[in-house]
Amino acid sequence: MINNKIMEMMILYHYTKLVNFEKIVLKDKLSIRLTEFRNLKDKTEGEDYLRLNQFLKNKKNGGRSNLTRYIFSLCKVNDSEYMWEKYGDEGRGIVLALDTNVIGEGILHRLEECDYNNETVNAVHEDIKTIKERYKSKEVISAIQEKAFRFGVKPEEMRHALEQNSVMNASLALLRVKGSDYHKEQEIRYIVTPSDLDLFSETLEKNFVYMFPIKKEALKGVSIGINCNHRSEVYAKIKTHLETCGYADVNIQ
Repeated sequence: MINNKIMEMMILYHYTKLVNFEKIVLKDKLSIRLTEFRNLKDKTEGEDYLRLNQFLKNKKNGGRSNLTRYIFSLCKVNDSEYMWEKYGDEGRGIVLALDTNVIGEGILHRLEECDYNNETVNAVHEDIKTIKERYKSKEVISAIQEKAFRFGVKPEEMRHALEQNSVMNASLALLRVKGSDYHKEQEIRYIVTPSDLDLFSETLEKNFVYMFPIKKEALKGVSIGINCNHRSEVYAKIKTHLETCGYADVNIQ
């Protein structure tokens, strides 16, 4: 997780296709896309998380659980050739500069910096192994039995529930781990829970994707890709849309 002091006045960047501009930049708000992690572009992401949380493994499962997470991806670099190629429509798209302080005023308060070290996966599995061993110890079992008696539940059921909750919390680290081949992305992501989303009636869901509203003040700049066709016309169209929607102070380049 990124230190809050480091995040002060931090601007991060979202690469996307030009066609998405007017879908994101609305008159009264920005509408950002939160994608359920199983539907991310890189289909290998979250594989270890899925192995640990078998409930989510079947993609046909339409229900949500407390294991489900939604992702909004940003980049630390505003002019990355790699990112333009992969996410900015090969340089024909745009980059949105977003103020994380404004974004973070709601549920999107937790930023996670992606870890491109494959050893992190092994470390998480070691943590989970330790957790499972701890819940088999006589000391923990005895404490759970005492607590279960007070609450009138079966000790084994409580032990299993507590163990699974600890495993889940440890496994969440796997949602920010990516293969070393992706290190050029320099990705920072917001990770959101279903219960967070349920607090907001404006949130629209379709096919494991949520369109989530954030304050329009978060938008600080728009960069047009170097390979964008009819650049001057696109510039004029973006400028007009920003002015019409009340974003006159947003920088365009």
